[in-house]
Amino acid sequence: MSPAHSVYCSRCSMKDYTLKISTPDGDAFSGSALSLSVRGTEGELGILAGHAPFVTAVVPCRCRLIEADGTERSFSCGGGLLCVAPSGNSPEVSLLSSRISFES
Repeated sequence: MSPAHSVYCSRCSMKDYTLKISTPDGDAFSGSALSLSVRGTEGELGILAGHAPFVTAVVPCRCRLIEADGTERSFSCGGGLLCVAPSGNSPEVSLLSSRISFES
């Protein structure tokens, strides 16, 4: 667990949710996440467990993902579609994009 995760989550008891990030070439990420930050057509979006269901367009941007183990990852997104679908107590989130590039 990263130091950022223990500081970040010790105060908030964040729950995780299922996230899939896909491109035409296949899945770029599939797993559990605590948070996803992207830029939609109306501005910045932050997705946490328990988020209301919705669908929105995503513009080309830099995104931030915090995985369930606290690992923080940044990636660029070539634009696409973000879908938050209900699934029990936490959402299933899908980001579909023409291009995803994770930073090393």
